[in-house]
Amino acid sequence: INRRPYRRGVLGMALSGKDTGSSQFFFTHAPQPHLDGRYTAFGEVTHGLEVVDALLEGDTLLAVDVSP
Repeated sequence: INRRPYRRGVLGMALSGKDTGSSQFFFTHAPQPHLDGRYTAFGEVTHGLEVVDALLEGDTLLAVDVSP
């Protein structure tokens, strides 16, 4: 868990308690300050937010580009 703010486009890890983080993650479509410090934010979409806006539950990601 970190203090990175949940702004629009942040990638976070779903948790249901201590040591439960796994392969479930989510993108924020709008600021979510109630998640700040409660869930690990480990990435942020910097280009292509329109793709995030078009995502629906159950969609499959075919490719991801990671930048340092």
